[in-house]
Amino acid sequence: MSYLVLGGTQDALSMARWLIGRGVPVIYSLAGKVRVPDIDCPVVTGGFSAIGGMAEYIQQQNIRGIVDLTHPYAAQISANAMGAAQQAGIPCWRYERPVWQSTSDDRWIDFESWSALLPLIEKQRSIFFAIGQLPQVIVDFMEQQTESSRSRYVVRSAVEQLVQLPKDVTRLKAIGPFTEGDEEALFNKHAIDGLVCKNSGGSAMFSKMAVARKFGVPVFILKRPNLEPADVCFDDLAACEAFVFNHHQQRLR
Repeated sequence: MSYLVLGGTQDALSMARWLIGRGVPVIYSLAGKVRVPDIDCPVVTGGFSAIGGMAEYIQQQNIRGIVDLTHPYAAQISANAMGAAQQAGIPCWRYERPVWQSTSDDRWIDFESWSALLPLIEKQRSIFFAIGQLPQVIVDFMEQQTESSRSRYVVRSAVEQLVQLPKDVTRLKAIGPFTEGDEEALFNKHAIDGLVCKNSGGSAMFSKMAVARKFGVPVFILKRPNLEPADVCFDDLAACEAFVFNHHQQRLR
């Protein structure tokens, strides 16, 4: 009986390797859009729809528990995990990466939805989008703004965008993490005066926030989605690792 680790984050990969190193049977799952990790366990890529859905897979593989370590904004995956666990009668645990906290030197503006962002960034002239896939409402806004030559946009993501971007948008395909030097060079090259991102938390992607702080650039941050509570939630990765390990040990007795 294995534990299904829902990953695609460095936290998930770290925990999966930690568990494997202690003899805990793990199956690692990720969307597979960026890169498949080198890990000593079965790996499921591209989701579960092609193999009958997550609930069916849980039954087939005799999964003992789900550990959700997906991105904080992967709300649909987390909801699917909870539903599949309830259907199968197994627990679903979640690690929720702590949010970044602002300081008095930051200029952070939170927003609830993409449409709510638009009036906030109308006056910015060179905006850096570091949000992954862009929603269509943002693309339409870019189209209107670039046609009037009022603003420039830089879009960075690890994979190709699913939407067609306006031709004048600067596209950067790159996989992090990025150093502060990397981000400072980007800010300087494109004269960035606004950053749009998500509050992903963790240290790996904080460099852009540090550079925005240094340059006094406003940061527009999409608030995290509200998730249904898992059976147990953790904000400390080591505690989550220990919990799953102890759960496995108890089942061996």
